[in-house]
Amino acid sequence: MNIKVQPRIQRETWSLYWKEPTKTETQCLEAVTMNVDDPGSSTVAALMDKLAAQLSWPPEDGLVRLQNFQEPWQRALCRGRLLAPDATLTDAGVADGDVVTVVRIELVAEGWKIKDELAFSNDSEEEEE
Repeated sequence: MNIKVQPRIQRETWSLYWKEPTKTETQCLEAVTMNVDDPGSSTVAALMDKLAAQLSWPPEDGLVRLQNFQEPWQRALCRGRLLAPDATLTDAGVADGDVVTVVRIELVAEGWKIKDELAFSNDSEEEEE
């Protein structure tokens, strides 16, 4: 079974102060045709991992999660539906010739974060002298 995979990089600028995204950009990469031998036993996660290896994306377990970022690092969509990573391609409804879009999130840290609140304390005794 041949599947056309459209890889996307979703770059999220993540505010260290607000602990949420402040800007999102999506980069469309060149489509790849992937051959799946057994869609009844191949999972959506295996397809995403195979694509990540082919495009030299770093493995998910090596990515750094910023505070309050809870989303999965990558997701797959087919015909407007989000595909469950643990589902087989057959169970997910992916057929021969379908187009699957795989989106990988990259976090870009922005701003500053107060580490030591005492460093910014206001000592009124010194100011009075």
